[in-house]
Amino acid sequence: MGKQIGIKTQFSDGVFVLPVEDETISTRDRVLVESDTGSEVADVVIGQVEGSQLPFPGRVKRILRRLGSQDEQWLATLQDREREAMRYARRKARALGLEMKVSKVSMDFDGERGTFYFTAPQRVDFRELVRILARKFHIRVEMRQIGVRDEAALVSGLGPCGKTLCCGGHMEGFPPINVKMARDQGVEPNSSSATGMCGRLKCCLRFEYEGYTEESGKAGGCGGCSAKKAKKGGADDQPDGRIVLRGPESSPGSTLTME
Repeated sequence: MGKQIGIKTQFSDGVFVLPVEDETISTRDRVLVESDTGSEVADVVIGQVEGSQLPFPGRVKRILRRLGSQDEQWLATLQDREREAMRYARRKARALGLEMKVSKVSMDFDGERGTFYFTAPQRVDFRELVRILARKFHIRVEMRQIGVRDEAALVSGLGPCGKTLCCGGHMEGFPPINVKMARDQGVEPNSSSATGMCGRLKCCLRFEYEGYTEESGKAGGCGGCSAKKAKKGGADDQPDGRIVLRGPESSPGSTLTME
């Protein structure tokens, strides 16, 4: 069986696995793929592996090719069109008195279809807005209402830790987070330090929860890494004041000594 690679599209929560014929495609390359909605650009996040090791996806059908310099130039043009479309859609939504916020616009690689992501406190009758946008940009328009956490993931940015937002980076989906997780870590749920850019409880409270519950609030994690107290061997199995930071399963851990 041939090789497969794992790819991640811009607005997907998970990794799609597809067979690949070009043996030169590797991790961090960008490729053009065919999906149910048209052509999309994807990032290669898993290098080539034997085909029998990973399952096939559903929505993404096949890899068309690796992106070249001309493709990158066309992508820059599309991004300019997306920004223009978002500004125009926001102005027209205000003019129509629609209680909605257009958060992001994504056009397919052919430039024939545009998806407008928006947030709104309730259902919105956007039919007139769709007609205006279709006439202006000569594209097929799709309006997609999203939640505030989805908006933060789409827009992304930097969190107070100085790293890319978890939801806009390594996360796949949104893990459940509750008030108890914050209180167990000594964080007041109603404080600004407990909420992220979306206004909801920070996702990192979920990642660090296990470490805090195991070590009585003295160990935590950061981002997509897990951080747990390193323990001595023996019957007591007590923590010895070290923290082991672990990344991917294949990478060795780093040990830090707490003063």
